[in-house]
Amino acid sequence: MAIISPKVLVCQALKEKIKSTRERSSRCVAEWFHDAVIGSPKVIELEYAEGQIKKAMELTKGRIAELIGDPELLRRMDFRSIFLATINTFSNIMFSIKFYSEHSLE
Repeated sequence: MAIISPKVLVCQALKEKIKSTRERSSRCVAEWFHDAVIGSPKVIELEYAEGQIKKAMELTKGRIAELIGDPELLRRMDFRSIFLATINTFSNIMFSIKFYSEHSLE
């Protein structure tokens, strides 16, 4: 009879927990979008919202460049990707708040 290290048992348990969490998460996402049909009002609203977010990002980048006084600065600086990631994160948070407020269980 082989002796199994406690670390191995913990690792296996964690792997199983991660696997079940991923499966549960996948089912939730599938349920959310189960009835989504291209051209339906909700999908059109989502596409409109995504367009508005992109437009807002471009306007924000332009305003920051104007405040700094160098319109080419964001293209040259290394923090441009960090800036865009921050704007994307903020946009995702705002979209999530709106989405969950519209689809919350009452």
